[in-house]
Amino acid sequence: MLQVPNGDDVREVDAQARDRDGERGADAGKNGVRAEELDHPDELRIDLDPVPGVEWPQIRDVAHVVHETLDGLGLTGWPKTSGSRGLHVIVRIEQRWDFGQVRRAALALAREVERRVPTLATSKWWKEERHGVFLDYNQNAKDRTVASVYSVRPKPTATVSAPLTWDEVPAAELDDFTLRTVPKRYAKLGDVGAGAAARACSTPDRMPARAAATRCPGIVSTLESLASTPTIMMTNRKTIMMAPV
Repeated sequence: MLQVPNGDDVREVDAQARDRDGERGADAGKNGVRAEELDHPDELRIDLDPVPGVEWPQIRDVAHVVHETLDGLGLTGWPKTSGSRGLHVIVRIEQRWDFGQVRRAALALAREVERRVPTLATSKWWKEERHGVFLDYNQNAKDRTVASVYSVRPKPTATVSAPLTWDEVPAAELDDFTLRTVPKRYAKLGDVGAGAAARACSTPDRMPARAAATRCPGIVSTLESLASTPTIMMTNRKTIMMAPV
């Protein structure tokens, strides 16, 4: 059984959330682990979450920077629409690191993207400090779920969380991927994200920060090399200032 830090069963927490929002059966939330190993995630998640007023083209622009950053580190990101307002990029990883390590790696990546495009993206935790597209690294916490691939979201047009190729991202529109259109897309193209599981990072932790693109570097050490400021971690309504990641 997968439990969140306060001891609750994740399945029960997720069911309560869907009931509260009137979403039962509308979409499926996915944890970042596999059933056989619940303490070590098999994916690092980059959730591109727009602040109010930010339009979809800016999210695509930030996604492009995420792609460039990952590619420069030798990491493979798999984009998909959230089915709501944003984009998810999933990096498959071998189950060698715990949730805290993966979350710190995601924070380091978010800070690097923010450094590259500070007017478009932010890693700031406090909502009042955010602008543009928030790179929500906390989706890598143990108690978080994201919409599963091909889940139908509770939207008027029944939008779907759809996997994309990177070539599709610049022209993709959220309303292109709905309960009506995705089955036809799948029949034509198949599952464009099907190769993700075969590209898990599995090389040693100690590798140069700028590894060759054909190799997958130790994800934590590589991404943590980008970060130099303290981490703010929220847990049970307490704020803990951690050492630099």
